[in-house]
Amino acid sequence: MVDQDNSGTLSPMDALEAVLPQVRRWAAQRHGKIGLMANIAALLFQVLNVNGNEVAWTGFYLVDAPERPLMLGPFQGPPVPLSLEWGQSVAGLAARERSVQLVHGVKSFSGYLSVVPNTRSEAAVPLVIESRVVAVLDVQSRKTDGLGVEELAVMTDVADILTETWK
Repeated sequence: MVDQDNSGTLSPMDALEAVLPQVRRWAAQRHGKIGLMANIAALLFQVLNVNGNEVAWTGFYLVDAPERPLMLGPFQGPPVPLSLEWGQSVAGLAARERSVQLVHGVKSFSGYLSVVPNTRSEAAVPLVIESRVVAVLDVQSRKTDGLGVEELAVMTDVADILTETWK
């Protein structure tokens, strides 16, 4: 597990690679979705900041019924809106389109909703079970191009672990 005492001694890639085994261990315990998402949000916040990505926010938006707004779930970072409409913001677009979204420069993204101060880039990954979006994992960075393919791959793998666990 990546912990506060150890994270400073790991290389950025080692820290990122440590995420998936830890998420798998937590998911295997089956102690509930909220606690699992809370730990994942905290772990990603910690690890992605070790990687120098200047992450400002990590967390989940949850879907309790189709066509209803996405509801704020566990997160790390400053307070954000309690709900988002489908298609509103990067996370809302990920939910509506059921596709991964990586925005290198949010200022040029037409659907960007500025809720976390100084966010410059954002990635969102929908969690889809049987064609239904159940949640969106969202990460926001203070750096333009602060999130790339490595971070997105880990986010996608985390989403896959969660959807497999929750089926």
